[in-house]
Amino acid sequence: MWSEKFRNEVEQILKASEGNDFKIKYFESVRGGDISDAFCIVGTTSNYFIKVNDAQRYPAMFEKEAIGLHLLQSSNAIKTPQVIAFGESDGRAFLILEWIVIETFTSAAMYDLGQRLAKMHLSRHENFGFYTSNYMGSFYQDNQPNNDWLSFFYDRRIKPQVDLALARGGLLEIDDIKNIDNTLHFLSSIYEPERPSMVHGDLWNGNIITNKLQEPVLIDPAAYYAHREIDIAMTRLFGGFSDHFYAAYQETFPLKRGWEERCDIWNIYPLLIHLNLFGKSYQHQIRNVFRRYL
Repeated sequence: MWSEKFRNEVEQILKASEGNDFKIKYFESVRGGDISDAFCIVGTTSNYFIKVNDAQRYPAMFEKEAIGLHLLQSSNAIKTPQVIAFGESDGRAFLILEWIVIETFTSAAMYDLGQRLAKMHLSRHENFGFYTSNYMGSFYQDNQPNNDWLSFFYDRRIKPQVDLALARGGLLEIDDIKNIDNTLHFLSSIYEPERPSMVHGDLWNGNIITNKLQEPVLIDPAAYYAHREIDIAMTRLFGGFSDHFYAAYQETFPLKRGWEERCDIWNIYPLLIHLNLFGKSYQHQIRNVFRRYL
């Protein structure tokens, strides 16, 4: 599977990182590669995590992920894996991160996650968006800045996914489009403006881990500056975040009245992504949001 050129170039990168004694013993396939292939690089002195994909399939995906990890780390609020390197070799793009031994989440770690996420959300910016685009899963995410969140949410998040669903055919009906517009109009009546917060952007339970010290670590970001309820909404979409998490978050940076109602509507975005990824099975969840608020 690995060409000699690819293996040698990765080994040279890691030698430069930790010393000339390092050699790759073997690559071991691991979980963590929904879009890309994921491996543990087992070395003579240390192990590393590497994700690999076709270099042409998702242009600059790993560079964008590295930028997102650095952004979240810059908040000094929560841990992310250390970025060792990203690049291309022999037609393959790769991202090398520190190897983290993953432990089971305890109640204390979930509480700590809530506190740390709230502190990260206190990292603010003047505009919604980011200076560079990135990816939400396998989909390009346009982050062109805007100082109006509702406009940003529609133009940069909802509309591109709706257009894609229409282009693919059969995923959305005319009534669905009308209901999306009407739901977003309703949202404007319950919206609570906030300054842009640094967000993870894809905060489901598969993108949180704990290390050996039971410290929460965020992985696989789609990071930008957004209304912070975007992250909270995503935690509620697929579950996996305990009451300890929400209690800690509220104690640290309380959410504004009506946040639960708004979160259902923010989740139209990831639901549209899943509709475009997996097909009609997600129509029902999207339509349930309409039934709730229209």
